[in-house]
Amino acid sequence: MIIRMPLSRQEGFSLVEVMVALAIFAIGLLSIAAMQVTAIRGNSSARRLSEATSLLQDVAERVLEEPYVNTLTAYNVLPAAASYNVTSAPSYSQIYYKDIFPVDSPALDQAVAYTVSIYLQNPGDLVPPMPMIPTDALRVTVTVSWQEGGRQRNVPVSLLKSQNMESSYVSQ
Repeated sequence: MIIRMPLSRQEGFSLVEVMVALAIFAIGLLSIAAMQVTAIRGNSSARRLSEATSLLQDVAERVLEEPYVNTLTAYNVLPAAASYNVTSAPSYSQIYYKDIFPVDSPALDQAVAYTVSIYLQNPGDLVPPMPMIPTDALRVTVTVSWQEGGRQRNVPVSLLKSQNMESSYVSQ
């Protein structure tokens, strides 16, 4: 004896329900993949920023450790950039550069080219002058720059270096 059930009592999923569920699942997976790509890009950018900051700190410390009398002669003087307005520039300001960090260091991402710029300025040439800064002080601005995602990124820091402050910065 065969027992047949009416069609309205059959259980299961229709093909339309399965297709809708698969579409929702696929959209969820694609969203997770896009989120993962964004996270990887963010981590990569953060790594480069961290490397640049570490390089910046290393270069700034090396500049501060140089004896004050050798600071100006320790760097190769480069000509001022073409966009530099000479008429409004302080008279003692120059752009200096010295290769003080090995580019082939394993600590740096080899796919990224970091550029280090060192700018020395006599704060006495600032307008208006700053009376609280010693007259023998040098304002040292170190900038690390690199290309990322088709745009220029940079991390700058400015420091003061003076003969009177030198003993606290020079390691013995």
